[in-house]
Amino acid sequence: MAKRFLGFLITGLTAATLVMAADNPKPKPKPMPAAKAATDEKAAMEAMMKAATPGENHKKLEAFVGTFDVKVKMWEKPGAAPQESAGTSEGKMVLGGRYVHEDFQGTFMGQPFTGMGMTGYDNVQNKFVSTWADTMSTGIMTSTGKANASGNGMDMSASMADPVTG
Repeated sequence: MAKRFLGFLITGLTAATLVMAADNPKPKPKPMPAAKAATDEKAAMEAMMKAATPGENHKKLEAFVGTFDVKVKMWEKPGAAPQESAGTSEGKMVLGGRYVHEDFQGTFMGQPFTGMGMTGYDNVQNKFVSTWADTMSTGIMTSTGKANASGNGMDMSASMADPVTG
């Protein structure tokens, strides 16, 4: 009985809150003066153009352009022997030098394996960003990182849903 009463009370309070919110609409903001709106629009356009312009970090992606023979090692758990496989990776610059698109063909766990990735440098976040999708999943892995200390690669952290644990 107490649970039913509590349920009715919560439902009633929720409905009363919604009615009060509907009866008291928020005041509309005052329009911005035309001169300030034009200045803000110009600043926004400049920020968008700066964010969209490839720079030095995009040139670093050119190291991943070409066709490469790839050896892959994957460890199921720390200390275990790695599973090894081979494949071919083809990378090419796309979208005006903003990204490198990678196509991978090979094997994984004795099965044919195909994957593709897109890596770029995000001028707004000041970091490298990447996506990866392949035939061993229906999810997309996302990665972010910085150039490594030697400047010849990237240190990336990646995440995706684990198919074993969800």
